[in-house]
Amino acid sequence: MKRKRFTLLEDGLLYEERSLFLSRHEFKVPYEAIPREMFEAKVSSRVALGFLAAILGLGVLTFIVSFLDPYTDPRTPVVFLIAAIPFGVIFYLSRKHFVGYNCLGRTILFYKDKPSAQELETFLAHLQRRRSLRLKVYFLNVKTASPTDELEKLVWLRNQGTITEEEFQKLKESLIKRSIPDWTTDETFGFCVN
Repeated sequence: MKRKRFTLLEDGLLYEERSLFLSRHEFKVPYEAIPREMFEAKVSSRVALGFLAAILGLGVLTFIVSFLDPYTDPRTPVVFLIAAIPFGVIFYLSRKHFVGYNCLGRTILFYKDKPSAQELETFLAHLQRRRSLRLKVYFLNVKTASPTDELEKLVWLRNQGTITEEEFQKLKESLIKRSIPDWTTDETFGFCVN
């Protein structure tokens, strides 16, 4: 049995996992590496899946043998297939519902109903809020060399949901104003060719 603990830090999510034998694994995922979209998954018990596969395999095998061997009782495959029904039901009912993120080559999974669905929703809302704040503070304060790179950064922040469309338009307008030279001055520009 593994115990998982998630902690929201200033600059990332700390994921800690402890097993029964007191081995401890932890890693930190920066907010920049956490994607905006989550995925949902339903995972079933491996034991129930193993029994289901074994019984279905025996049923198919006896079905094939019944065609090849005329002395085999033709009802034998049906017995195996009927026996697979309870394992199929157990397999279906033992599924656990997860939500998670794929980030930094790892998958971070949360039980959808542990400790409760409402607590999970609150935690994930705080996670997304901190992620947006971190991205906004970090990326808006880092200036790039070219206006094109700056615009790409703004588009990325908008697509990540970090800044709103209104904020994006304001920042884009200020970027355009900063990057276009003022040609209305009386400065003379020229060059000489020999």
